[in-house]
Amino acid sequence: IKFKLSLPQFKDNPQLKEELFQGIKAGHMAPYYKEVCTDLGWPFDQKLYDEMAKENQSRLAKFEEDDSETPVWQ
Repeated sequence: IKFKLSLPQFKDNPQLKEELFQGIKAGHMAPYYKEVCTDLGWPFDQKLYDEMAKENQSRLAKFEEDDSETPVWQ
């Protein structure tokens, strides 16, 4: 979708923008959100970015905790 939005004929397509944005939010894709905003000239919402990054850190900590309890590589 990002590539399609980079094309002149689709750059202002609200449906594509919304679909990409909702996917980014649903997946908590903070780094990708930053990239999309830069590449497509979207306004960057620091608060949204921070919320997604915080969720990522929380999930990563949970994975690391689970892994330390049941290490796979023994």
